[in-house]
Amino acid sequence: MSELFKLFNRAKIQTEQYDETPLSDLELARIKKRLHPKLKTQTSKKKKITVLSGVGVALLAVTIAINSPNALAKLPIIGNFIEQYMNHPGVNDDMYTTYKNIIGQTKENKYGTLTLNEVMLDQGILFITTTYHSNKPVPNSEYLQGNKHLPDTDYLPLFPEIKLDGKEVESGGGAGNDKIDDQTFVIYSQISIPNIELSKPHEIQFSFNTLNDKISDPWEFNFTATGKAIAAKTTETMINQSFSLPNGQKVVVEKITQSPVSLILYYHMFPAPDKTMDYDVQFRLYDQNNNQLGQSSSQTMLENSTLRFQKKNMEPITNITLVPHSINVKSGVPKKDVVKVFHEYTITTQLNK
Repeated sequence: MSELFKLFNRAKIQTEQYDETPLSDLELARIKKRLHPKLKTQTSKKKKITVLSGVGVALLAVTIAINSPNALAKLPIIGNFIEQYMNHPGVNDDMYTTYKNIIGQTKENKYGTLTLNEVMLDQGILFITTTYHSNKPVPNSEYLQGNKHLPDTDYLPLFPEIKLDGKEVESGGGAGNDKIDDQTFVIYSQISIPNIELSKPHEIQFSFNTLNDKISDPWEFNFTATGKAIAAKTTETMINQSFSLPNGQKVVVEKITQSPVSLILYYHMFPAPDKTMDYDVQFRLYDQNNNQLGQSSSQTMLENSTLRFQKKNMEPITNITLVPHSINVKSGVPKKDVVKVFHEYTITTQLNK
């Protein structure tokens, strides 16, 4: 039950499609008694009524969800779920609203109800949140020994097949979920779409057709989304510095791009003169306050390598420090020799605004 109230605490619900139900005198009295110690004295009775009406709407939404769990999946929830998934729960919601695309479409089949809440396009990434209500309880995981209460994600619709402007997209990604009850989940998915152009609108098709196995009646969504607002705030800083490892492998650091929510480091890796590549090379990034950025994804040991970092908040990073380290990928290497940090190749640069 506590998870249900946490969900509504951080959600906004489009209530226009629901009929207004006046509260009875008894209900008003109960609400007023509960709220009175927490409300400042109002000079206008009209303001008091407004406050109570808002509480009434919230209680109505919670009552719907408690009495009919399936109704929760059908509510067009447009709260700060992407922010939660990206560990930015304290960010002003209006800031993210600028960059998100609210969808609010609901589809049903024999397995349950799936609502596509909202999506956000960032640099090569599509973030989506859905609310899923299964027609029967989702089995608990048999694989997580210490967390057997967590759901078996094979029974959750995590990743869709995607068509972008009519073309199929090969993509990977990651996902998480908030369990509301044994049948209801808010799902967060991060899908890689390399080289997507953010500044123009895209026609996107989702087909959630896997639930433990392929299903014949998938949940399908068609919508238009754009990353134009994020593209307008994305900057590029050229670095063009290189160094070599002791075995002769060469690394060329090309550039960093910064959006309101992420940084991407672009660099090139070349094998040693004997054509071997025994070391992966990655970087730890620190901002102007010496805060280390969390790495969220990577494609390395390639001529065109990338590291993606999640920003701690949406404020621009003005200076960045890159500290390279190598990871010995040969088998049988002692643990103490696997990772080596190259402080002598540290790069510090000012990022373009």
